[in-house]
Amino acid sequence: MKRKARKKEKKEEKNTRREREREGHQRKVLSSLYSSGMDPVKVENALGLDQQFACPHLNS
Repeated sequence: MKRKARKKEKKEEKNTRREREREGHQRKVLSSLYSSGMDPVKVENALGLDQQFACPHLNS
């Protein structure tokens, strides 16, 4: 039983790590788009992003 629980725990850790990596990558892509001079609102609308990844200066 312990083995099964540990396996499930490892799987969850792996999923959360992947999620964090994905979010980090998405932030890098967005920051490069913003710095290249693209309109942040148009970028977010085109990508269908939620407010979590929105450009910080738009959240004020």
